[in-house]
Amino acid sequence: MKPITWFLVGLLTAASVLRGNSDPGGFSLHGDIVLDPVLREWLARTEKGIQREFAETSKEVFIRFRNRSGFELSGVKLRSIAGNVATARVNRTQMIELLRNPNLFNLEGSRGCGPLLDVSRPAVGVHHVHSGALDIPRKGKNVIIGFVDYGLDFRHGDFIDSTGQTRVLWCWDQTDPSGSPPGPWGYGSEYSSADIQGWLESGTQKAGIDLWGHGTHVAGIAAGNGLAAGNNQSAGVYIGMAPEAFLIVVKGADRGLIPDTWVIDGIQYIFSKAAAEGLPAIINLSLGKQQGPRDGSSAFESALDASLEQDGTAVPGRAIVTAAGNDGQKPIHAMGIFNSQDPVHIKELNMNVDSNPSSALDRISLEGWIHDSLPVMITVTSPSGFTLGPVMRGTYEFWSMNDRAYLYVDNGSENRHVNGDWRLYIHLSDRTASAQASIETGTWTVQLQRYTGGEGRFDIWMTETTIPARFTSLVDTTTLITEPANARRAVTVGAFITRNTWSSLGLDSVHISGLEVGSRLKTSSPGPTRPSSHDPVPRWKPELSAPGAYILSAMSRDMDPPAEWTSIARDSMHWAWKGTSMAAPHVSGVIALMLEAEPQITTPEIKWRLTTSVKQDTWTGSGWNPAWGYGKLDGFAVMRQLTDVKSVESENKSFKRLQNAPNPFNQQTTIRARFDQMPSPGRVQIRFFDVRGRLVRKIKTRVEPGENVWIWDGKNGIGENLPSGVYFAEIQAGQWVGKCKMLLIR
Repeated sequence: MKPITWFLVGLLTAASVLRGNSDPGGFSLHGDIVLDPVLREWLARTEKGIQREFAETSKEVFIRFRNRSGFELSGVKLRSIAGNVATARVNRTQMIELLRNPNLFNLEGSRGCGPLLDVSRPAVGVHHVHSGALDIPRKGKNVIIGFVDYGLDFRHGDFIDSTGQTRVLWCWDQTDPSGSPPGPWGYGSEYSSADIQGWLESGTQKAGIDLWGHGTHVAGIAAGNGLAAGNNQSAGVYIGMAPEAFLIVVKGADRGLIPDTWVIDGIQYIFSKAAAEGLPAIINLSLGKQQGPRDGSSAFESALDASLEQDGTAVPGRAIVTAAGNDGQKPIHAMGIFNSQDPVHIKELNMNVDSNPSSALDRISLEGWIHDSLPVMITVTSPSGFTLGPVMRGTYEFWSMNDRAYLYVDNGSENRHVNGDWRLYIHLSDRTASAQASIETGTWTVQLQRYTGGEGRFDIWMTETTIPARFTSLVDTTTLITEPANARRAVTVGAFITRNTWSSLGLDSVHISGLEVGSRLKTSSPGPTRPSSHDPVPRWKPELSAPGAYILSAMSRDMDPPAEWTSIARDSMHWAWKGTSMAAPHVSGVIALMLEAEPQITTPEIKWRLTTSVKQDTWTGSGWNPAWGYGKLDGFAVMRQLTDVKSVESENKSFKRLQNAPNPFNQQTTIRARFDQMPSPGRVQIRFFDVRGRLVRKIKTRVEPGENVWIWDGKNGIGENLPSGVYFAEIQAGQWVGKCKMLLIR
């Protein structure tokens, strides 16, 4: 093998500049700032003039500050602020200024999110909820479902009510510079329901156009009312989960990838509009990306969680649903573990590059996450034997072979991530599209050699490739959920099959062989989340699975190219598609029904109700598993459980509401009540009931005028732990009666 040393000498200055010495701009990088290796690579390349074609002059970024004061000192225009994370676009000069900010903790480059594609209403029992088989008919009335996606066919009849009025309240087309942008985001164009109604009346849609068809199809599953029909076919066949819900649409791209910073901007926009309307809202994200630690700690997933919180507490009436991804059968994840006593000090990841057309500008990116306790050296070897490395922990190196190939290896130069781990980043690309095939075909090897005594786990994903490539060693088929679906507060959804046959425009019966109704869609990405140094226990994702193949839903008339005729339903207004993109909106629609019944419900209770109401069968097994989550979505069971709770509450309308925290709780919760006008103190009982109204415990206590505090440990009268569920505490003291509802999660 021939070590590549001649080029690295010239790059040591760039490496030291970005590690805290001095560059031509004269800035000093604070020792614990975490700088994304993609941004570090970009800074180094712009400094040295090493650019690929179509290089960017500015970057979309997530900025994570140490505290709120950092926002005022940033020196750049900030758009969304969620917790301590902000979104912005910066050029090289602005980025260097940010790196001088002592309040900066982490600067992370934006990555693109793509669509997660690969007889559902009765399958989840929602038709019974619509018909009023429970308390009253519920169809998502006075609830908003927001979509950050690829636009919407606003003229499609499934999004227009029976009076001819649009059901869309707002549209923000982030790609449209022709109109007025919404503040404070400052880009794209915003359109009101009045604007959209004008489009309906004129017959011309001016923005938010869905060229891909993805946004329209997804929205139809969650909220289509089924009123659209053609070719003398009956309406009311393809009805979504919440056919009376309002919609807010954010379009992030015509096709291809949507920047994850724009996704967060879209989330903030939708929730701000919902708050102004005074309505609860769910946001559906049928998109995702491969990059990230997959443990909920990235700026992207942290910002998503912060959008559902206020001061660390879940905000009532808000939820976000994410698709798990469609990588269930792809050899794109490698995993290895070094034990301290293991005599093996080297592990090798082999990656086969099958072909590389000479006419395209191609690239492959790998991203790895390595436990803090496992320092390793990285060596990359090409099929012809050229070697780059070993690259030591905390450093980076790159290699350019004339005007052909380009290789960049970053072994944790950004410092430890917020999760305590070190990030590995490998980027391989052609230099130009006109050169001969530059990324060598054959087997590339990434060698990880541990330092003496090192132990722990490493994970590596192929996060991007434009040519056929695959891992052939150390392949692991778990932990494939895309970001942002690893976020703690997101409801993450896998997919199963409910249809493999339908009637199309040209055929009486279209049948897809190899798909068994009721089984898991094999491409649905399995969990769990990745264990990190700071969070060593993986979290259970996905939470549940929903119908994802084949789903007939609304078809955009603007699709270019149009859908294949065999996938189009006989009414010419709906078509069949599959993927976890289709599964997520089923859950979003069911949550809309939940929020209609209980507008103040929070994400933890939503998750608990969804996961304790699932269907389990021979496919899913019992309990949670990485492929299915807890089981199959059962919308009827969810709503039956929720309306049972409401009936318990309705019997006690005269009760004074008590407060308890934390809620939900695991070990214990503190109940508080204030009785300012109580004539005298006295001994009373607190009674605890389950959701069926059964008495589970009585506690004798004393009530005093003023503030009263009690603690409940989630146990019954004989000291046994009660199972997870909703419980009610009731106390009566003279004419005063108090009550609170609590969620116990084991």
